[in-house]
Amino acid sequence: MGFEYDRKLKHYIAVAAFCVFFYVIVWTFIFRGADKRVEAFIINGERNGLVFDRSVPVVRGFPGPPKVIFSGDIIYNGITIIVPEFKMSGYFLGGTTTKISFPYGFAIAEPFDPALFSVDRLNISIETPSSFPNKMMAKDLSEWRRKVGIININSMRIDKGTLRVNADGHIGLDTNLQPTMKLETKTRGYEDFIALLQRYRLINQQEAALASLSLNGLAKEDPISRDKVLEMPVTLESRKLFLGPLQVGRLPVLRWDTRNSPAQRQR
Repeated sequence: MGFEYDRKLKHYIAVAAFCVFFYVIVWTFIFRGADKRVEAFIINGERNGLVFDRSVPVVRGFPGPPKVIFSGDIIYNGITIIVPEFKMSGYFLGGTTTKISFPYGFAIAEPFDPALFSVDRLNISIETPSSFPNKMMAKDLSEWRRKVGIININSMRIDKGTLRVNADGHIGLDTNLQPTMKLETKTRGYEDFIALLQRYRLINQQEAALASLSLNGLAKEDPISRDKVLEMPVTLESRKLFLGPLQVGRLPVLRWDTRNSPAQRQR
């Protein structure tokens, strides 16, 4: 009986050792793929004037899911974005879930006022597409758009003060390689945000009152919390940003690198 027990124990140990070995191999393969994409992103960003101050994104996470982490400042075209902490974790395999988190939010510090141009927290959960562009260059992005085209957003939550936005939908690229987006959103606490816009003189008192009146007319009351909840689609197409049927902004043109593959970055 003791011999049989020892034999089974050795068998279980061998199976466990094989599983651990197999997991390490798979994790290393995924890690190297994620590390190469992060490196390509940094290289392409640097070539286009994107500066990572104090640190650059790195891949960590063993033995859990690989995790891209970053903490520092991002500078581009004279604009500084302060990122206390960024995390992107998952196995980055098609159909699995990838989680993106700014647990302490981020702020656009220059040339804007970070008290206004900031969020307190941002969490996104996406369905990992079957593939990613090899590089953030026009040719690769065009090929990715043809084969995949969109990234599904399972859930997204943005917090700023009492403002809370929950959303789901998808993002992608159009034929000109400009971003597209379609989200279904539920927003709470918008009245305090309107007051914030008025305090910073982005809208006047009359515009604030009109906005509150209009949004209150569209909002529904949550039967449990009694909060006013505004349900509205948010759409980005042809660089035009719409809240419902109303155009509220227009994005600048994104110009992707059309040159040959960049040289390896020195670490």
